[in-house]
Amino acid sequence: MDQKTSKKLEDKGWKVGTVSDFLELSPEEAILVEIKLRPTPNRLRVSAHWRL
Repeated sequence: MDQKTSKKLEDKGWKVGTVSDFLELSPEEAILVEIKLRPTPNRLRVSAHWRL
C-alpha cells in the first residue's frame, strides 16, 4: 500500500500495520509462517494442473 492511501486510512481512524502486528506474532513465528507459505515445486505443479 502506498503512503498516500495509508495516510488517508489513518486519518479516517483506521490502523495500518502488518499481518504480524495484527496477529501479534513473534519474529520467529512470522518466519515460520513465511516458510510454511513458501511455494514448493509440488505445490506449483498441482496449481498448474488444477489451474488454481
